[in-house]
Amino acid sequence: MKQTGWRLIVKKVVDRTVAAGLLMATAPILGVAAAVVRASMGAQVFFRQTRVGLHEKTFEVIKLRTMSDARGPDGEPLPDEQRLTRLGRFLRTTSIDELPQLLNVVRGDVSLVGPRPLLPKYLERYTQEERRRHDVLPGITGWAIIHGRNAVDWDERLALDVWYVDHWSLLLDAKILALTARIVLSRAGITQAGHATMPNLPPLPERQAAWAAAKRAPQVPSVKVLVTGAGALVGQGIIRSLMESSLSPVIVAADPSPLSAGLYWTRHRHLVPMASDPAYVQAFENILDRERPDAVIPGTDFELLLFAENRARWEERFGTHVIVSNPNVVRIADDKYLTCRFFRDHGFAAPDSCLPGEESALIERVGFPLIVKPRVGARSVGVVKVQTKDELARALATGDRLVIQECVATERAEYTAGTLTFEGRCDASIVMRRDLRDGNTYRAYVEAFPELNVEVRRMAEALGSHGPANFQFRLDTQGRAKVFEINGRFSGTTPLRMRAGFNEVEMVLRRILRGEPIKQPSVRPMTMLRHFTETVVPAGEELS
Repeated sequence: MKQTGWRLIVKKVVDRTVAAGLLMATAPILGVAAAVVRASMGAQVFFRQTRVGLHEKTFEVIKLRTMSDARGPDGEPLPDEQRLTRLGRFLRTTSIDELPQLLNVVRGDVSLVGPRPLLPKYLERYTQEERRRHDVLPGITGWAIIHGRNAVDWDERLALDVWYVDHWSLLLDAKILALTARIVLSRAGITQAGHATMPNLPPLPERQAAWAAAKRAPQVPSVKVLVTGAGALVGQGIIRSLMESSLSPVIVAADPSPLSAGLYWTRHRHLVPMASDPAYVQAFENILDRERPDAVIPGTDFELLLFAENRARWEERFGTHVIVSNPNVVRIADDKYLTCRFFRDHGFAAPDSCLPGEESALIERVGFPLIVKPRVGARSVGVVKVQTKDELARALATGDRLVIQECVATERAEYTAGTLTFEGRCDASIVMRRDLRDGNTYRAYVEAFPELNVEVRRMAEALGSHGPANFQFRLDTQGRAKVFEINGRFSGTTPLRMRAGFNEVEMVLRRILRGEPIKQPSVRPMTMLRHFTETVVPAGEELS
C-alpha cells in the first residue's frame, strides 16, 4: 500500500510527535554517548551519509560515529569490520548509534517504521520488484529488522521490505515498534560473520547469475523418512515439519489406527500393532525391510524405549538411522521423579519432589499447593493440584506410582524449550513461553530469551540426549528455570517452532544424513495461535 495522501500525513504526524518525545527522553543518553565518542574518536561525533528515501529521493542520514578513520598502506580506508571500534560495537549492539536518526524523523525524511534507507549505488542493483521498497518512507526499524536485522541475506531482506510495502498499516507499524524493543534488548542479528553489519549488495547481473546457477545445480537426492504416531500430536508435527522442509522427503507414516489423520498426508503408509503388543517389533521390522528408510523418527512416547533398545540392531540390519536417545535418557525423561533427581544431582533447579510416604517433610519445606501426578505420563493426564492434607490424601488414594511436587509459579510463567544435541554438545535451541489447554500448547510466544536458552543448552548437554530433547519448565520467584518434564524426542510444539524459523526435524536430518553442521537459526519473534484443522477422507478410501 503506497503512502500517499492522508495516510502519509497521519504517518508523519505520528512519527514527528513520537520522535520529538523520544528525543527529549533520550537526550541525556545521547549527550553522554556523544561526549564519549568525541573523547575517543575526535571532534567528528556524527556520521552523515547520503541515503535513498521515499520515491527514490536522496537525503542525509545522521548517526553517531562508530568507526575510526584507519587506513591501509595504500591510503585507502580499511574494511568496515576492522575500523569498527570497541565503543562503536557497543553503540551498535545497543542501537544507541541510531538515536540521532530521530532528527531525520522530525524533518520528515525518515519514518519510525519502514524499509531501512540504503545507499544510492544500490538503486541499479535492485530488480523492478525490489525497487518498490521506495514506495514508502524508509524507517529506523522495519519488518526486515524484526526478522533478523543484518543476519538475513539480501534476497530475503529485500523481499521482506516489499512485503511491508504491500501490507503497511498503522497497526502493523505499532506491532513492529513493540517487537523492535525485544530485538534491541536481545542484541540478536546485528552482524553477519566477517562483516561490521552485512556485506554489500552484489550488482544485479551477479545476483541473476547466482539465481541461474542455483537452478542449474544438481538436485540432491530426496530422503525417505519413516515417522510413527501419525495419529498423535507429536508424529503429526514431525510430518508437517518434513512437508515444510527443503529436503523434498519421501514420507512414510505408520500408526495403529486406520483413522489417523497423518496416514492420509502421504501415499506411503502402514498400519502397525500397538507398541505394547508382542507382535509390534516383527511387524515394524517388516516395514523397515520393505521401505528401507534413510531415517526413522518415533512420534509417540510409548515407542521410545523400544526404539532405543533396538536402535543399534535396526541401524545395522536395515541401513537406517533411528533418531532416538539411549535407554537411560529415555527412562530419565519418562519418569517424573527420576527427572527431578537428575536435575538435583547435576546442580540444576528443579521442583522439590518426593514419593508417597515422604510428603510430610515436603509440606514442611514448601507448603501448599502441591502437585500430584503419575511418575510416567503425558500432558496433564492424572495431574491434580491439591491445597490441603485431606485433598492430598484423596489424590494419593487414586493410584500407585505417583510423585508429589511443589507447585512452581503459575501457568503464565510456563515455557517449553527444544534442543538439538549430538556427541555431548548442544548446537541449537529455542525457548517459547506458552499457554496450555488440556495439557497441550495452544498459544506460543516466541522471543530470543537468551538467558533461558543458555540454561536449557547446559541441561541438554548434561542429559546427553541424541538429537532432540524437549524441556518444560516454569520460572520460580527468583527467575530460576525449574524443569518438571523432559521429552527425549521431538515435541508437540515442533511444528510451531518450524513456523518461527526453527525446523528442528530438518536440521537433525541434514546433520545425520548429509553431515551438515547444525547452526543456530535466528528465530522470528511472534505469537502463534493453535487451532484445529480437518483431513477429509472420501468414502471408501479409509484404510483397513
